[in-house]
Amino acid sequence: MIDVSRERVEVRLRELPDGEFRAVDFLEHDGEANRLYKIDLRMRKRGARLRFDFSGSSRQAPGFINATRSGLEGGVTGALLPMLAYDIPWNQGVLHTAEIVAPDGLICTAQFPAPVGAATVETIWVVSNVCSQALNRLLACSSKYRDRAQAVSDGTMATFNLGGRNQYGEAFGLHLMDPLAGGYAAFSTKDGYEAGGPINSPAPAIADVERNELAAPLFYLYRRLARDTGGAGRYRGGASAEVALTLAGIEAAEALIMTHGAEVPNACGLFGGYPGSTVVQKWANGAAKNGIPDSEPQWIHFGPKPGLRKMRAGDIFAASWQGGGGWGDPLERDPAAVHRDYLNNLVSRESATDIYGVVLNETAFDTEQTRALRDSLRAARIRGRSRVADCPPHAHVVGEIGPALKLMRVGSEIHIVSRAGATLARGSTRWREGAIRVLLELPPQLCLHEDLEISCYYCPVSGEQLSVDVHEKGMVPPDDIDLEVPSVRPATPVEVS
Repeated sequence: MIDVSRERVEVRLRELPDGEFRAVDFLEHDGEANRLYKIDLRMRKRGARLRFDFSGSSRQAPGFINATRSGLEGGVTGALLPMLAYDIPWNQGVLHTAEIVAPDGLICTAQFPAPVGAATVETIWVVSNVCSQALNRLLACSSKYRDRAQAVSDGTMATFNLGGRNQYGEAFGLHLMDPLAGGYAAFSTKDGYEAGGPINSPAPAIADVERNELAAPLFYLYRRLARDTGGAGRYRGGASAEVALTLAGIEAAEALIMTHGAEVPNACGLFGGYPGSTVVQKWANGAAKNGIPDSEPQWIHFGPKPGLRKMRAGDIFAASWQGGGGWGDPLERDPAAVHRDYLNNLVSRESATDIYGVVLNETAFDTEQTRALRDSLRAARIRGRSRVADCPPHAHVVGEIGPALKLMRVGSEIHIVSRAGATLARGSTRWREGAIRVLLELPPQLCLHEDLEISCYYCPVSGEQLSVDVHEKGMVPPDDIDLEVPSVRPATPVEVS
């Protein structure tokens, strides 16, 4: 069985293009201070082998977010199995096709005495995020497997623990699993699943509200889908759930609150899709009486790791988590789908207009105004820097990168060309050098650490959004797809006019 799984994965890998695929993700706050840490992956695919190189990641932290090497291997496995071996028996044979490279002493290969108490929901989770990014970029470069590609799902697992004595004087403890109901990522052909959870849990589940209220002295004010949490795109990421909780039947308990992803959008979108929302955690003192909240609670907004707090009768804890990443340019989304999301309270009117470029009225969307608004938004992306199409007239399509970029053979050279005919790179697939880069003005659903910023890349002819990259402030995002172009096999030539 192990040999059969290995052989089937090897066959699949040989069908995929060779190259290097880069992915970077971040964690904020190590439990002691709000420092920023990086998980940096260079994934090389060659023949029937994958090499996951984490050597560029941050050094181990003084706080409890570190993982040991076994955690690193688990994080890689958590993405590799569902992304590449979705129809192959999961066993060691799948892992025989992959090599993991990382020196000791990194945040993902921590050495004693580095604390590792939160490894599972911090560094290991982010390792799965970057592996998912890289593997799906690989799939998106294959005509056979492109339809299986997706963005990043539910980029964090927030923690809410509650403990103390219940109304009978008995000790109780609750680890809330509701944060598993983050949004699932958008696919290359359809929207993600609302509250669909992470990729590394094949059958995620959370308890019924009533079960949690039976097991612990708490009361749900609501558990519902949260608006504007799914990453915008041609296909929208799934929305996250959100909850509000208060105590029931007791006067006080101890609440432990922590997460990453309150200042890092870990559920990244792909090929122009926005990341899912960042985590929101907030608290209101004495704002609920007999299970009824005040009409306007005075919220205290928490950062990623407020830690241990005394929760008293009437206090409210509320949180929403990361939605799934989006896929493709939001201005390409069907306006009818945006209107449907608005009616279902999944997208606000402001997001419909500002991000999707859809003009809504009371009962539908305005077709002509939507077309005009989208044209103006695309033009604004490249104002003063636009250029005309320059793809040679007799180039032939030999491959694709995601939904908007084509590999064109011009003589003996490979060009990367946008759908509108802009040549973005020659002789390599490092297309960012020819696109327009603009820093994103953050929408309300995203919060960024002070050391991060987000860049958007646009086609210089059409203004189509090609990528949305979270990166260190003052740095240029790295090229994330570097195919070995001589190994790209020409498809049937298609003349481009």
